[in-house]
Amino acid sequence: VAGRGGGYIFSRNPSLVSVKDIIWSINNNPVVTICIDKGMVCPLVKDCVAKDIWQKVQNQVELTLSQMNLDKLSKNVNHEK
Repeated sequence: VAGRGGGYIFSRNPSLVSVKDIIWSINNNPVVTICIDKGMVCPLVKDCVAKDIWQKVQNQVELTLSQMNLDKLSKNVNHEK
């Protein structure tokens, strides 16, 4: 919507749009480190002690972002004002 007070109109209910949905649609499934990217094969994978840790971090980031939606986010912003 153009003009003063304009903005965007969502085609879906904001409570159904997660922050993860938005980030993943823009960044095409981002990962916290390249070693857990499904398309990458690290030559150190056999001896790597960090890969499992990074995978757990990735899983938690995805879980947290999927639990945050635009409706909750907009309410948090309004409370801070």
